[in-house]
Amino acid sequence: MQKDRKLLEGKIALITGGGRGIGKSVALAFAVEGADIVITARTDEQLKAVADEIKSLGRTCVTVAADISDDNNVERVFKHTFDNFGRVDILVNNAGIAIDGPFSEMKMEDWDQTLNVNLRGAALCAKIALCDMLKRGERG
Repeated sequence: MQKDRKLLEGKIALITGGGRGIGKSVALAFAVEGADIVITARTDEQLKAVADEIKSLGRTCVTVAADISDDNNVERVFKHTFDNFGRVDILVNNAGIAIDGPFSEMKMEDWDQTLNVNLRGAALCAKIALCDMLKRGERG
């Protein structure tokens, strides 16, 4: 009898905002399905706790504390990923922020930061991941 193959066995998944909430849940679910994981968040504490849970599932987990609204941080995340795994098969752009309060009272700096994390950061990650996948012959 052949052993059941896990859905994501042999895949490398990079999950932004993986230190808590939805990102943490996705990272753990992907690990259960056999993926090795890279998680990012702004703080090391959250990342280490999630990484320990992933490792307890028998998967490899690499953490990178980074603010994905910053181009240099995004490049560092992918460099760390490529140095450890050589590729990215799955990107989950989960990182996001929300500034509470009425829009009429929002500072434009807060608006800019929201756009930089939620849109620009996601686009930067998607571009680098896509370029890697296309270079390896994946269809984009």
